[in-house]
Amino acid sequence: DGCANDPLKSDPGACGCGTVDDADGDGALVCVDDCNDADGSAWAVPDEARDLTLFRQDASGDTELWWNDPANPGADSWTFDVISSTMTSDFSDATCVETGQTDTMTFESSVPAPGTMTVFLIRAANDCPNGTGSSGTDSGGAERAVPVCQ
Repeated sequence: DGCANDPLKSDPGACGCGTVDDADGDGALVCVDDCNDADGSAWAVPDEARDLTLFRQDASGDTELWWNDPANPGADSWTFDVISSTMTSDFSDATCVETGQTDTMTFESSVPAPGTMTVFLIRAANDCPNGTGSSGTDSGGAERAVPVCQ
């Protein structure tokens, strides 16, 4: 795309593209954080992973979690962050259970203490630096504050 492999692409003046706009309409700036300046659908930000289902395993005690791929994944391949919290309304102090998960299932071995619960959130991402998908919104429509998983 003329810029993606430029080691100086974070400096738009040194990029050689001559512009710092969003030429393909994907929300990423040319020469700054766009993984394909010519195709806005190649590395679009994925929408949310949906339909999380939990199954309790009998012998091991682990919980098996399954979810569906995003309807609009934003790329040809994507990964998932599995995030847990003890509060339904606040993921700001949540724990990253897994990051970079490539399939749509995982196991969780922790069991909530009596009188508590664990809430899971699945966040999709792709390999573009600008490709971390939504963590969903709270009941007021505001984006959830969720830690970055590494």
